[in-house]
Amino acid sequence: MTPADLQALIRHAWQLRRAGAYAQAQKAAQHILELKWNEPNALTILGLNEHSHGKYREAIQLLRRALQNARQSTDVQCYLANAHTGLGEYSKAIAIFDRILRKNPEHPVALAGASHAWEMRGRADKVLALLTSHIRRGSATPLIRVVYARALLQQQEHEQVPAVVAPAMQSEQTVGQDRAELHRVLGKALAKLQKHDEAFEEFAAANALLRQPYDHHRTVAHYDALIDAFDAQAMNTAARSSCDSELPVFVVGMPRCGSTLVEQIIHAHPDGWGAGEISHLRNVLADHLKISALPELLACETAQLDSASAQYLKLLRSVKRGPARIVDKNLFHFEFLPAIAMLFPNARILHIRRDPLDTCLSCFIEALPPAVHTFACDLEDLGKYYAQYDRLMQHWTDVIDGLNILEVQYEALVANQEEVSRDIITFLGLDWDDACVHFQDVVRPIATASYSQVTRPMYNTSVRRHTLYDAHLQPLRNALRRGGYVFD
Repeated sequence: MTPADLQALIRHAWQLRRAGAYAQAQKAAQHILELKWNEPNALTILGLNEHSHGKYREAIQLLRRALQNARQSTDVQCYLANAHTGLGEYSKAIAIFDRILRKNPEHPVALAGASHAWEMRGRADKVLALLTSHIRRGSATPLIRVVYARALLQQQEHEQVPAVVAPAMQSEQTVGQDRAELHRVLGKALAKLQKHDEAFEEFAAANALLRQPYDHHRTVAHYDALIDAFDAQAMNTAARSSCDSELPVFVVGMPRCGSTLVEQIIHAHPDGWGAGEISHLRNVLADHLKISALPELLACETAQLDSASAQYLKLLRSVKRGPARIVDKNLFHFEFLPAIAMLFPNARILHIRRDPLDTCLSCFIEALPPAVHTFACDLEDLGKYYAQYDRLMQHWTDVIDGLNILEVQYEALVANQEEVSRDIITFLGLDWDDACVHFQDVVRPIATASYSQVTRPMYNTSVRRHTLYDAHLQPLRNALRRGGYVFD
């Protein structure tokens, strides 16, 4: 293959990536690496794809490899810094961006990335100081305007947001994700200004730009297969690990259910630690047990399960040594409850539930990664997916004897903070500590859309939030009804 041919393949892979065809871009980049090992463009595309799927550690590894062959690439350095931000490693991200900005103070991607890292640390003042001159000069990119507008929202200056985003929204050159995020931040400002119908239109416009195909039939077939494989008889006869560790706490549920709040309460306890949305369990099943489909776990013997549980605990302790309980808040582990029961008989599971209309609406409003949450950009898709999640959780509680699980209702936690918090801590086998009531005082990296909500005292304004948007939610209600949900 000639260098010109290789460059043509690289251009095509980037075109696929920029068009949002992530799966095709992935294959194109992998093909390039088969032809030229460590080709930096291919590694960068693969790293960006991992980032799009929320796999920040994997993204960092790939982007570091890319930088070994493209050390001067400021773009790749920015991508790496953004991955550190996604992982909650804000100091590392800011350090990279600062090095870039010292050489080029006007670098738009570094400015936006540094501002976003400061935003995630709750420092809206730093964001405004960094970007105000660019906004006033009219030189700000759409992404910079988005980050600046979000900082204004944190500072309760909602009325300024429409004017900040207007120049970029009026430009025909603003397309794709940039335009979507402008719609979203404008929607949030309008909601704060009590203009909820207009706000919903902005959220809908954002999601229309980002929507990925959601294959509901595939979800149903996947959950049917799990339910058929893991029936009561299979679970009663399945091997169990002899692991007696009580270290892992698995928090499961739908996105936007209140799980980060629960994790923060546990993290505030002197013997608790929140590890965030980690992928150690899936990695152990795939890499250690060589399982490609969960039902294969039923063929494992106790010795294999013991080895896998030991490997998971080793990975978990690498997150933090010392705590008696470490929270694994990978919400999609609700699909893996049989594995948790077989690997960790003494582990606790917290199932966080929230009103389904509020849950789905919050998914629709927030910027969940569409490459992962393909159901989150459409109200009907959200309702259909929620019904399947609910069906699978009900099946697990029916067929897994002795499942060590506590259901936590978000609305009850908000209404009776200390009582429900005490229930959670007691369930975990820990003594009560008043620090759990003051969870907002605990400083830690939080790499989810809930970062700004768990750094202030408990509030109830998200309860029954759907009533503000009822006129727009009929597709969601209809999908939930078809899935078996009965409204009061």
